[in-house]
Amino acid sequence: GGGRISSYLFFYFSYVLIFLLIYYFLNL
Repeated sequence: GGGRISSYLFFYFSYVLIFLLIYYFLNL
């Protein structure tokens, strides 16, 4: 156990990555 924080960080990172990709495509 004790992998709740890791899972939360992964979810947050995934969200940020998608947002950055959209921003990058819009600026292209």
